[in-house]
Amino acid sequence: MLEQAAPWIMKQLNTVPRSKNRVRVEDAVEIEVEHLQRPVESIFVHDYRSFWTTCATYRKESAQLLTFVRVSRPWLSQLSLPSRAPAICKTFRARRVLADKLMSRPKPWETSVTEPKKAVDRETLYEEVWTEPVTVVAPRYGLSDVGLAKICRTLAIPLPSRGYWAKVKAGKIMHRAPLPQLNQEALSNTGLIKLPPEQAEIREATRKASAQLRKELNVAPFPVQTPASLHPLVRAASERLRRRDGWPEDTLLRSAPKEVLNLSVTKASLDRALGIVDALIRSLVTQGFEFEVNPSGGETLIRWLETGATMVFSLTEHVKRLPHVNTPAEERAQKRYWGRSRWDSSVEYPTIPRYDFTPTEVLAIEVGRWPSRSSWKDTPKTRLEQRLNAVVAGIVDLARQTHAHQLEETRRKDAHQRAVVHYEFLTKRHTDEAERFKQLETQATDWERAARLRLYANAVEEHAAATGGPSAEQVDWLSWARAKADWLDPLIHVSDPILDAPEPKRPGFGW
Repeated sequence: MLEQAAPWIMKQLNTVPRSKNRVRVEDAVEIEVEHLQRPVESIFVHDYRSFWTTCATYRKESAQLLTFVRVSRPWLSQLSLPSRAPAICKTFRARRVLADKLMSRPKPWETSVTEPKKAVDRETLYEEVWTEPVTVVAPRYGLSDVGLAKICRTLAIPLPSRGYWAKVKAGKIMHRAPLPQLNQEALSNTGLIKLPPEQAEIREATRKASAQLRKELNVAPFPVQTPASLHPLVRAASERLRRRDGWPEDTLLRSAPKEVLNLSVTKASLDRALGIVDALIRSLVTQGFEFEVNPSGGETLIRWLETGATMVFSLTEHVKRLPHVNTPAEERAQKRYWGRSRWDSSVEYPTIPRYDFTPTEVLAIEVGRWPSRSSWKDTPKTRLEQRLNAVVAGIVDLARQTHAHQLEETRRKDAHQRAVVHYEFLTKRHTDEAERFKQLETQATDWERAARLRLYANAVEEHAAATGGPSAEQVDWLSWARAKADWLDPLIHVSDPILDAPEPKRPGFGW
């Protein structure tokens, strides 16, 4: 941690007005204070309750402390200081002032105060996408190639056409499309911020591993022939979703997420959906995953056995919804209702749906929750059965992202908890210190009042002796006054039979 502390210490010391002494940090290993008048000594911090020392320069005339730094043993154990340095905090008041100022603020080198990163401009992004493929540039910003391409189109940044990089690799000289000028200055800032190199490397390694997994996988849906050939979870879903009754008549979708796998499809697409899910489960089991149904939450979970990360899974069919157009039979039913309802109140209005739902046989798979979520669906050119390799590789990649997000969330919560504990510690210490100081002032005030009472009692006794000696009544009064002074004095522990007695209770009514 010394490498983190030393730059902050040097920054603080650089704010000190330069005198005959000069402060420097050498190699971020040790902190030296160069004193021109005296030789430099090395000292160790031996206070095991709180490791305090000073790293400062001094004026020769007044030995004034110009700056100081809190140094704790875990970060720095050996300092090189002038031999006069420890003398600056000999008095209790100097130690207290130094402790109060330093303990009232957190360790600055532990608080990573970094300047906000500046987003890249439109011209820089244009140069990047025309220097390297979008698949290489996108991970630097934590995006996919499709996401970065959408941003480029929004900012009117032209992209290389299909086959551009293959021709460049073959040695052909290609020309860039010019960057058009924008009328709106607000769009010149892309809002994209590059990831730190460590995160970019991790994302790039994850992308390469996912691409390699796509090449190695060979997932294909098995034709649903007999229930015995299905996975147990798929077999249970097949039995439950093939029931004849109990399904809504409007949307035509069949779903029972609290009992079986979370499938929401029409009867016509049920066999196809079961074949896709069966192939996914069998392939993901070989990659170290398992499926389970959560009845209480009504969801299907995919669990990565290696890390315990879980993701929700669902397969749904898109159903087209259109406004309902009344049929001739429904119009005749409405006319009969309006004709009879005038004299017969028991006639019920005919049930007419508001919308018509039409199955599209377009299936979509959705895995995970925000911010780690991915989805795949049928397209006009390819169906899910043809892209199961990409789906499995995407789920494996998503599991890694989910695990990374969980670790980051755990780290953030732990850091927040430590900050809360530190805040409570500082608050309690400040409250306790204020209470102790208030008690100290009270005791000092009581001690002064007791001393003043004794002086007054002595003065009364001297005055009585000068006028013929104290009387019996004056002797009792002097004894009483000195007893009260002793009771008030915090250095004498005595109790008063009257003032320390319990408060008397008010008597109740006499009747």
